Amino acid sequence: EPHPPRRECHAWSALPLYTFIHTLAGIRQENGVIVIRPHLLGFPDLSGSAATPLGNVQFVYRRTDDGTWQYRIRLPENVHGLLIMPSDKRIPFSGELRYAE
Repeated sequence: EPHPPRRECHAWSALPLYTFIHTLAGIRQENGVIVIRPHLLGFPDLSGSAATPLGNVQFVYRRTDDGTWQYRIRLPENVHGLLIMPSDKRIPFSGELRYAE
């Protein structure tokens, strides 16, 4: 038994949270570009920060009262992104994107 005793559950419990955020937020790095394809599965909103090899991506996804989705995404400096909407509309951007659909 290690001395002092330690708990190894922290590292194992971090993976589901990482996967949860990256799956719902739809954020992944692909060929030097941050590709964002949200999968909100009925959630009314989602916000947070997702770690990628190119840096942290901050995001806020929110459904308004009229059913419109508002997206606000901030990429690390000098990083390019591609937002892919459920309609398959593709929106290239860098810096900060504010979009509603």
